[in-house]
Amino acid sequence: MKQNEHTNTYSNDITLSFNKPVFLNNGIAFIDDTNKMPEVKFPARFDMAIFALSLKGEARLSINLKEYTVTPNSLILIAPNSIILKQENSEDFSAVYVAVSSELFNSISVNIPRQLNVFLYIQEHPVTVLNTQEFTLLSEYYSFTRKQIQPETKAYIREITYHLALSLFYEILNIINRHQPEQPSAPSRQHELFGRFLQLVKEYYKINRSVSFYADKLCITPKYLSALSKSITQLTASEWIDRCIILEAKGLLKGTTKPIQEISDELNFPNQSFFGKYFKHHTGYSPKSFRNS
Repeated sequence: MKQNEHTNTYSNDITLSFNKPVFLNNGIAFIDDTNKMPEVKFPARFDMAIFALSLKGEARLSINLKEYTVTPNSLILIAPNSIILKQENSEDFSAVYVAVSSELFNSISVNIPRQLNVFLYIQEHPVTVLNTQEFTLLSEYYSFTRKQIQPETKAYIREITYHLALSLFYEILNIINRHQPEQPSAPSRQHELFGRFLQLVKEYYKINRSVSFYADKLCITPKYLSALSKSITQLTASEWIDRCIILEAKGLLKGTTKPIQEISDELNFPNQSFFGKYFKHHTGYSPKSFRNS
């Protein structure tokens, strides 16, 4: 990770300010002994996953344009490609962080459909207050993993990194699973299909907003895809597509100086007027008024 000065640009780079960062070449970085939140002065898209444990003090941050308060013993989970903006933190705020590259994160999360309810819950609840036992467990995981992943002393450092990260990953999922409300599980085939749908939306949302487009790629009907989405998440397939587009539009409007016409073109709208009506329908604001708010 490289420190980068933001000048009101919407960037894939990350502006971080830590006391003692340790960045390794095997897809994982440990940041400890820090009394600051990452310095993100403008909305920035993080091209990596971030796991953080808050030790003391409080902080406010925006994750995907929703504000959250971080208190002691909190677990913060930030998925790759999230939009982050730091609001403020108290003088005594302290936390430790694990940053995982998108490549490593994707390789250890290949079974997302099996844990779909947990991942959907994390999207809406990226900050979780842990009990003492959970906090102690993750603190010990952090310390042990931080100590073990030393590339200069290990012959199989990539394999060690992968399996330690995988273990931490599933321990976090296990904790989150206990915190989320109990939900009936859909059949595994439905979870698999919906997981593939979300992955396709992430890949193609700038290109196509049609439910039919995604249904065709999944070899199912649009009606079935919408019913499937509704049964699992209470949101239709169209609403999931709209969520991705609106989140990206908000990030571009707040984090760049790009003309609205250029943003409209980037998101594949036929014209600026259509984009404006679409954005206002979903947010209650025109693109210009949202940018200036």
